[in-house]
Amino acid sequence: MGVSRVVSTSVREEPASPTQAADQQVAPAPRTLRRASPRSYAACFSPSTVAFVSVAVIILDWDDTILPNTHLAKLGFSSEDEAFEVPDHCVPVLEELSKEVENFLNACLKIGTCCIVTNGLTGWVERSCQRFLPNVVPLVEQMTVVSARSNFESVFPDRPIEWKIAVYRDLLAKRGFLQEPPVETHGVYVQQQERQPQQVIALGDSQVDRCAIQYVARRTPNTQLKSIKLLDNPSMTQLQKQLHLLGVFLVQLSGHDEPLDLELSNEMLQ
Repeated sequence: MGVSRVVSTSVREEPASPTQAADQQVAPAPRTLRRASPRSYAACFSPSTVAFVSVAVIILDWDDTILPNTHLAKLGFSSEDEAFEVPDHCVPVLEELSKEVENFLNACLKIGTCCIVTNGLTGWVERSCQRFLPNVVPLVEQMTVVSARSNFESVFPDRPIEWKIAVYRDLLAKRGFLQEPPVETHGVYVQQQERQPQQVIALGDSQVDRCAIQYVARRTPNTQLKSIKLLDNPSMTQLQKQLHLLGVFLVQLSGHDEPLDLELSNEMLQ
């Protein structure tokens, strides 16, 4: 599979309102990665294309990206009920998931700065992690965790995409993405120095989140976005397989020298 089959670099203008953009799903459809051999996926990031080296900002969703919240809810599990205890027969399954999450988050931390952005309320990530993935807590503590809802729901009532847009803008601004590159004075004129694009890697299951980060990235100078849309409402097994696959190819993904807009399919996880 060549790069051209999985890379989407086209730029399409969205409506002025990001909420309208999400409602109409006007963002270009991501390229879908379907079933193939690991060698085929590796070919997408062949050595000839891996030339981009930069400290990445990695933006992760939490529910159904790291924590299988939908699957746990179907089982009747709760992280909010203090009296709730995970049944003994489920502990080994969660421990296996925890190992995969640890491997994935460690891989993320090796290549960049990691941020977890959730629409859950402040404290939700920490509480749910402690309840279901306690071994992951030390890794989460090394990351910036932001509740988009708690910070921006009062400003944008009932508009989750606006919450995420506001958080993404803030995160990138704090990391210098909105700063102008250095300038060099030569006599009476100023010449801007070339600088390497700053890359953002965004992973999550939500189409709204995908639209939001694309909306921000296209309006942020010198930004190279690599967006991966994950499965909707994954089972625990599917989530574990997704994280394993992403962890294997994360270094190649970060080194790829073009923007990416990908979508994982259930077929490729079989």
